[in-house]
Amino acid sequence: MRRSLIASLAALTLLLPQAALANGAIAIDDNVATDGEAVTANDVGYGTGFGDSKSAAEADAVKNCQDAGNTSCRVVVSFKACGAYAVSTNSGKRGKGIGDTEDAAKAAAIKDCGESRCTVAVSDCDN
Repeated sequence: MRRSLIASLAALTLLLPQAALANGAIAIDDNVATDGEAVTANDVGYGTGFGDSKSAAEADAVKNCQDAGNTSCRVVVSFKACGAYAVSTNSGKRGKGIGDTEDAAKAAAIKDCGESRCTVAVSDCDN
């Protein structure tokens, strides 16, 4: 009985989607404004990445950010389900968020940003 239970559990794990086991990350380059202008959500350069570990996902995000032509990429969010990054068009404040859904991650990022003029610059999920 015990062997059949272990075998059943092992078989079940093979059926799980691989994305459920992934780690995700968002890297951004928000040093793109010139002449002291405020950075808007549209100004933020970014890359998202995924991997079988947090460090692999972060490295992938930085690589994808740099591949998009950005030079000052840094990881701002690491997540298991969904992540988001928001900026304020008013003060330049920033916020990051994670959640079980993309909407939850976006809401958390806007709340962390702390202003009514915060908008999401980038969000992604591991599925």
